[in-house]
Formats: sequence, structure tokens, C-alpha cells
Amino acid sequence: MLALVFGALTMGQALAHQSPTALRDGTELLERLPANIDAAFSVTDAARLRQGPAGAAVQRWISELNALEGTRRGWSLLADRLDVEQGVAFDGLLGGQAVLALARREAGAPIDWLVLAAVDSAMDVRVVRRTRAVPRRIVHGRAVLGLEEESFLLSTLPPLVDGRSVLALAPAGAEWLLVRTLAVSAGRTSGLGVQWLDTMPTDAVVRGFWRPLGQGGTLWPWFWQKPEQAQPLTLWATVLDKHVEVGIGPLQKPSLHDQRSASIAEPPPLAEGVLFDLAAPSSTIVNAVLDRVGLAGLVPEGLQPGGDAGELIVRRGTGKGVELGARLAVAPHEHAGSEPDVSAPATGRVRVRPLQETRAASDIFGPRPEVAWTLLERRPDERELVLAVTAGTGQAVSPPAKNQPTESHDSPAIAIVLEAVGQAPPPSSAVRGSARPWALWQRMQATPAQNGADTPTPGQEGQEVVSLWALFETARWHVETSPGPVRGRIILEMR
Repeated sequence: MLALVFGALTMGQALAHQSPTALRDGTELLERLPANIDAAFSVTDAARLRQGPAGAAVQRWISELNALEGTRRGWSLLADRLDVEQGVAFDGLLGGQAVLALARREAGAPIDWLVLAAVDSAMDVRVVRRTRAVPRRIVHGRAVLGLEEESFLLSTLPPLVDGRSVLALAPAGAEWLLVRTLAVSAGRTSGLGVQWLDTMPTDAVVRGFWRPLGQGGTLWPWFWQKPEQAQPLTLWATVLDKHVEVGIGPLQKPSLHDQRSASIAEPPPLAEGVLFDLAAPSSTIVNAVLDRVGLAGLVPEGLQPGGDAGELIVRRGTGKGVELGARLAVAPHEHAGSEPDVSAPATGRVRVRPLQETRAASDIFGPRPEVAWTLLERRPDERELVLAVTAGTGQAVSPPAKNQPTESHDSPAIAIVLEAVGQAPPPSSAVRGSARPWALWQRMQATPAQNGADTPTPGQEGQEVVSLWALFETARWHVETSPGPVRGRIILEMR
């Protein structure tokens, strides 16, 4: 979710007071997109972001971690072609008003993109001449040009009401999307409706929507239990210095019967010592979080996480490592596959087993890492798995004999499980949580055993998503989920 937000935020900056012209221009660009697209994001005055505190934070993140290497290389080549500095190229092309559109040509096809940018006439001419654009064809009375050996396509749309030119850029594989966009300006097809803009703050730098319908990608499991339940969402973001606030809401205004309070609950505060605290559907916690960091094996074989609410907490341990605790709803017996080869009494007695002691596991959790867990019968056909991972007590832990629960309470992991057993389950109608992304990212870096060094190597292959966390000092979120329209807030503090 943070990656999606950042992709939009790096293109824009919030203004304390936006002029009616700026708002009108954003609407005007959006209206030039075809109606049947999957997502669109309008970004206003990105030049101010680049030149302000948020831009400085991004630049520091890039220089420290060698992040976005491919993107930076592309901008460098483009700036060289235009014979201007990189900052001037960015400000001239995307720094005023820009729109990003995403769409699939057909179900199951990859997502294609198109960018509309409002530029002054001098930049318009410079782009065409300096990039040595090659005429390719005429579409609805507009020339379509090929760039970079026709890897990209460039065209122009009628100018805005203030006289600025409008450039349309798309990869060669998205020619169909460019053609449909040109058809809108020619009056051959319907444009995108923008009534949803009325629900957003006037100082939002990013304003857009996304239709996670059908497959739904990776977002729908967080908010809906099934992909067919997913509904279009609006997203907006404001930026003040390095404080970023993101809003999420329904694309369609809810009826009075379904409408919730316009005031969304304040995201939870950051607890002392906690690095990551998440309440979400249990299956999503396992598939989207634990599995991605190699910890899905913590769930005992034969247990299947269900769609009911679960909770995951990662906090600083007593030593150099971290402690992990989780509460996960377990699917009913008939949906869980084979039953686990252990008894699961609801008496607070806990099982403990060693975690496979790799160098990475020891670096993350501490010496002799171990897992403690118990399975509770909250109600008939409603079970809950409670587990914890910590450093061990300094003595080897052997797996218990079949059907013989561990009786000792000396293990820190067991103490965490017993503490969680008496607590109420998390609420089921919200995805909420908080994190210290920068601190968490530092702990997730490659271990000495993996890279042969005492410190992580910036810009390693496969680290882009994780390194994105290093851009933010803190993150807090609260999103009300189904039943009813999805609404929420995400609050980020950049480093």
C-alpha cells in the first residue's frame, strides 16, 4: 500500500491555497481521458515538491540508498536529449499539471499507462525537436510520433484554456490507449467523468481513483474478502513540509442509508518500542506480509488462515533482535485441509518449537530463535491461532512429543502467547496499524551471512520495494472496510 501511495506522491506537492485555475486545469486534463480506464491520478505543481522539504527528503533517500536507479537513468538521458538540467526537465514536463492513466486493453492483459502533461509552448517544441521524434501516423487529425526507436509514442492534444500545450506520452505497447485518448479530444468517444473530485480537499496535490475490479491485484484482500466484492476507490494526498496525509473513499457517493460519518477515526498512535502493528484479515496478514518476508511457515501445517480479523505486532526485543506476535483466525475444520498433528486445548497451555536457526533468523530475532503457539476454540467452528517468535532462553528447545503440550513458561515467546490469550480479538471492520518504516527497513537488510559484509549494501537487486520504507520515519493508517463503503486515512512522516 505504501508503494502505491509513494508512486503518486513523488509527482506532486500540496499548496496551502490552490487557485481556481489550477483546479480547473486538473479537471480539464482528466476529462480528456477515455471513460473506460482502470485508474487516473492528477498531480498538481510537482515542481514545488521537488524544491521543498518533501523533495529534499526524497533526494536524500535516493542518494543514500541509490534508489530508483532505472528511473533516474531515464531522466538523465531525457535531460541530455533536451539539453537542460534534470530538475529543469522534470519541472518543465511534469512540474505544473500532469495526469497518469492506467488501463488494461482486455481482462487479464498487463496494465498499460499514459501520461498527459501541461507544458509551455517552448517545452513542447523542445521535446519534439530535441528527441528527434519520428512521424508515425495521423490519428483523429493528430500526429503520432515515435521516440527512442519508437519505444514510446508522443502526440499532442488541443491546448488548455490558459494556452499551455498538452503532451500525451505512452509506451509503444499502449498505442490503443493513446488512440482512445485522441478520440476523446476529437469528440469520437466519451471522456472521463470527474464528479468524484468534489469529495476531495481542495489542497490535495494528488487526486485520483482506482477500480480494483475483477482480479483486483493486491489491494482487494485488504478491504474485501472476495475480488468480486471490490469497488472503485478515490484516493487523494496532501503534503505539508514532510507530513503526508492520504485519504481513501468510495468512487460513488454512498446513499444516506449506507453513508458513514465523514469523520474517519484517527489512525492509532505509535506505541513505544513497536516497529509494526497491523490489524487486517488473517489470510491477508499471512499471504501479504508473513509470506513476503519468508515467515509463512510459522503457521502450523494443516491450519489455514481465514478471512476474519487478525493482528500482527513486531517490537524491539530485550536484546538486539525483535519479537513477533500474531493472532490469526483459522478457517473452519472443513476448509482447513488436514488437521494439525497436535492437540489444541483452549486452556492456555502452549507449544514451543525451535525456529530453523539460520544466520538471518538469529540476526532478526536473536540467538536460538523459537516459536510458541496455541490454538484456541473461541466458539464452535471459530478458532484462533496465537503465536510468537523471540530469541530463546539460551538452551536448545526440542519439539514436544506428539499430543504433549509444553508446560514450562520460561520462554519469552510463551509469555507473549499467554499474555495475548486473555485479550479480546481485534475489530473485524477496519484495517488499522502503525509502523516505523525506516527502523524496520534497517532491520530487514541483508545479514552479514548473505552479503559477506557487516553493513547492508544500498541499491541491491530486489530491494526497491523494501527500500521504499526507508523514505518514511513513521506511518499510521485506519481504513474502515466492508460492509459499507471503504473509507480511511494514512498519515506518513518523511525522514
